[in-house]
Amino acid sequence: MNAVATSEPSTFPVWKRIQLGVHKNAESYRQALRDADIWVSWDADRLLDQMAFTQKETEQDLVSVQVSDLRINGYVNAFTVRAIAQRRFGLKLCSPEIAPALRLLHLDQPVNERMLFGMTAIGRDLSNPDDRFGKLFEIGHNRQQLVFNTVEDSFGGLWGSENCRFIFVRPAE
Repeated sequence: MNAVATSEPSTFPVWKRIQLGVHKNAESYRQALRDADIWVSWDADRLLDQMAFTQKETEQDLVSVQVSDLRINGYVNAFTVRAIAQRRFGLKLCSPEIAPALRLLHLDQPVNERMLFGMTAIGRDLSNPDDRFGKLFEIGHNRQQLVFNTVEDSFGGLWGSENCRFIFVRPAE
């Protein structure tokens, strides 16, 4: 088996430091998102109820990367992006709680920017045969307002746009 060359996580500078544990449950996040006038999709709202929340305040360093930063070109799905970020660059996956916390922190998000979270997919409905994939969180800013949304884990595309970024956790050094 061939070893995969790994770059140091320090290849990517800390983009934002986020504090978790401020909101202890789904309803606290819902209220904060409403207060900030953030549009929340039905799926994102539903998934808040399926998450575990940090009860003790803690900080995590986040990195924001484009697919081209990971040396990937062309059409890829979110699973491929996660695998390369972890294996080749040593980045860690986000806990689901990071998504609503970052949505509340990143209120100055540029118009048309999309951010997907490098996270383990959640929320697959096993009772629904049409629901074959879990969901990833996405935050964005359309022309009208800030959004907190989901995309299917199978979601793929040409990720070369400067407007699309992935969020990962940078391991402590």
